[in-house]
Amino acid sequence: MALLQEAVLEVIDRAQDLADLGRDELAQLRSRGLRLENILSFARREVQTRLDAVELGELRGAELTRRLAVPNQPVPPIARRYVDLSLSEEDVALATEAVTELAGPLGATEVSPAERSAWLERQRAAEQTLSDLRRRLHAALDVVSDALIERVVGAQGQREGPPFGP
Repeated sequence: MALLQEAVLEVIDRAQDLADLGRDELAQLRSRGLRLENILSFARREVQTRLDAVELGELRGAELTRRLAVPNQPVPPIARRYVDLSLSEEDVALATEAVTELAGPLGATEVSPAERSAWLERQRAAEQTLSDLRRRLHAALDVVSDALIERVVGAQGQREGPPFGP
């Protein structure tokens, strides 16, 4: 989680003061933030899928766990929370590192009945941590997007560059 969290916090911190950034830098910051949001979403969905796997039972959970962390695959018929994300190997590795650190490497079918309660609590805490970080990133992305729009609209009269769209 350390690498992903650090990258997300850099975007959040940078969004606090955008006055010195031009349109291109704002667009780059927004693109970076959107990429990180995809990674966070993927990690969060992996944790949610682990929780779903416990609810679905061992046989169905094992099938779901096999499909875990595999982007761009057909929707498994038993998955309720699937988003088709095109993630690079590097992005999947960042998400996997975050989930392993927060929620542990074990899949739902590898948890003994005695450990299940503590395991479920760890999954829920991981999901909450990822959700909170994602909400903070969304707020920062809103600020960056607003600043970018302001620069584009303001630049139209100054010919800083071509406006977006036709």
